[in-house]
Amino acid sequence: FYFKNGCPPPNELKERCLFAIDQYFYGHLGLQIHEFKAVTKDICKLPSFFSTALFRKIDINDSGIVTRDQFVNYWIGGNLLTMDLATRVYTVLKKLHCRYLTQGDFEPILHKLLACHPGLEFLRSTPEFQERYGTGHLTLRELKCGNLISAMQHVDEEEDINKVL
Repeated sequence: FYFKNGCPPPNELKERCLFAIDQYFYGHLGLQIHEFKAVTKDICKLPSFFSTALFRKIDINDSGIVTRDQFVNYWIGGNLLTMDLATRVYTVLKKLHCRYLTQGDFEPILHKLLACHPGLEFLRSTPEFQERYGTGHLTLRELKCGNLISAMQHVDEEEDINKVL
């Protein structure tokens, strides 16, 4: 059979993920953007500075809330649970019908990273640096071949930015 987003996850993996999701959403009608960081790191295994981009990707009606069902539909229904990390990053960042990432796709995570990483505090007041993120586009293949993903994961855990790059 052909599955557009790859084979569905094994039932055991899906059940473990649903259990973890239930822990975060229990007692809440939904989560707000400031509550989404732990879901991004613990369930999605993405760096914390992806939380805003992921939240906005799921909250398509711009309601300010992501419900459990919306999250499950996006994460498990979209089969992101079984995708490799580079494909998950690519899927979360890219525009819906685009086959590559653009400079603009990276802006939300870079702004979040600049705002919250202690090692980058000195750049917050330097707009000329913030405009120089690069140009062009990045395909999934190029994303997988480079070390950008591992650097993003490392920077989420390391306060000294010089140890990362």
